[in-house]
Amino acid sequence: MRLGICSFSFHRTCAEGKMDIFSFITTSRDLGCTQLDPWNAHLSLAASGEDTLYAGRNPNDSTRLEPPEDAGFIQRLKDASRESGLPYGCIAVDGAHIYEDDAAKRRENRERAYKWLDLAAELGATQARIDAGGPEDMPDDALR
Repeated sequence: MRLGICSFSFHRTCAEGKMDIFSFITTSRDLGCTQLDPWNAHLSLAASGEDTLYAGRNPNDSTRLEPPEDAGFIQRLKDASRESGLPYGCIAVDGAHIYEDDAAKRRENRERAYKWLDLAAELGATQARIDAGGPEDMPDDALR
């Protein structure tokens, strides 16, 4: 059995500056997890504490969450995973949801989703979770 805790569980702690992605990795190891399940806000170098809290309350409007492009940071993520003995499991991605009524926004989300999928692959993650998006009552034409 695989066991991981999504870093979203610690999003308020991270937003307060009391935890970052690297202390999340060691915490996951110390708690007996078998894999790392980070939320994309904790991988995004552009996300401030305020952005993280906003994303937590508004997952469909989390377009400020961009994957890191800093090769050094990505290498640190890989090294931390290796040193902890925990592989990346599921990367939870907000702000790249599939359904969007506006075609231009849908294209932007798709581009953002591909960037997150590329990062997940680079980190060796076995899964990525991207929300469907949409309103509570999804229109029939969207479901088709």
